[in-house]
Amino acid sequence: MIKKWIFILELISILTVFSITLHLPQQQSDTGNKKIIIFKKDVSNQEKENILNKYNIVKEKDLSLINGIASNLTYSQVRAILQEEKIERIEHDTDVKSSAENPQSYTDSLKDENVTWGLDRVDALSSFLITKGENVNIAIMDTGIDLSHTDLKNNIKGGFNAINSKKSYDDDNGHGTMLAGIIAAEMNDSGVLGVAPKSNIYAIKVLGSNGLGSLSNIIKGLKWAIDNKMDVVNLSLSIETDSKALHEAIIKAVDANITIVASAGNQFGKSVGYPANYKEVISVSAINSKNQIPIFCPKGKIDIVAPGSDIYSTFRGSKYRVMSGTSLASAYVTGVVALLLVVPEQCDFNQDGKSTPTEIKNRLESTAINLGDTSKYGFGLVNAYNAVTFPIKK
Repeated sequence: MIKKWIFILELISILTVFSITLHLPQQQSDTGNKKIIIFKKDVSNQEKENILNKYNIVKEKDLSLINGIASNLTYSQVRAILQEEKIERIEHDTDVKSSAENPQSYTDSLKDENVTWGLDRVDALSSFLITKGENVNIAIMDTGIDLSHTDLKNNIKGGFNAINSKKSYDDDNGHGTMLAGIIAAEMNDSGVLGVAPKSNIYAIKVLGSNGLGSLSNIIKGLKWAIDNKMDVVNLSLSIETDSKALHEAIIKAVDANITIVASAGNQFGKSVGYPANYKEVISVSAINSKNQIPIFCPKGKIDIVAPGSDIYSTFRGSKYRVMSGTSLASAYVTGVVALLLVVPEQCDFNQDGKSTPTEIKNRLESTAINLGDTSKYGFGLVNAYNAVTFPIKK
């Protein structure tokens, strides 16, 4: 009888251990994950190659701007490479998305050039006797630009496909072309008119046909913008979480005297996304035609607002569409920055003979139209005429 009970107790013990084992957390899957490896500043290219070869890591993107690379890493590779003293850190190559709602169908071009409510609201036409954004280099980091659009093609001066440098930076989505029209649609008596119609626009394709991209694409695009001497970069896209790699890349672009304008994002009920949330960036939220904040806008670090609801602009296929989102608002502010860059003395607060991204940001804020609640409107509605004409307050 005693032996029988001993046997039963042993059986219960075995089953208990088995049950516990079944509920133990499983080890992370050893499948590929998109990562960014950042090396320490003094690590040479040869040392990087040696480390990558040691762990059979394939470099998919060179992110020299932050001394890093992008690659698909297994869990085992991540654990192993983090033991290397020459590695600063590893970050997830976060997905990035455009900050716009779905476009509404509107296919017919207007016969006469259309001054949209948004163009009128930012008071751009009043500025044209002074500046039209002549020769300012604007990088639109998005889905590309329709290279043959009749309202844009003469102002498109080049570009870069950060997703695949061997492929075109033509727009296969339409979002980037919408932004390009707001910023720099030509003065040609048809279609629409841009805020800075004499500026040079460059398409940096960082988002695919689905409007999605990756953090590493943005970093590569910023490197191209620096190397090709862009004056202003429009980033109508966002991620919800902070990234040290992205922030480092933004700081390097600003240090290269590039003004960064970014959409606050369309995260209703949430905080402003990144890169707009960085202090170095001009964060833009949207208003509608009644100067109200649309429901899709977030709260938080809002620097300025601009039209972003029911905006009519250029679309791929030489067409036109109506779209809403903080993306469009960011494009209006980018256009105003281009106007201001033609008259740098208007933002030269310290009178050193040049205007910096910080001075440009301060100028836009100090000449904006106050609309109320700063958590929603920031310093207010961007105003092109005020920015390029009002005397600087010494």
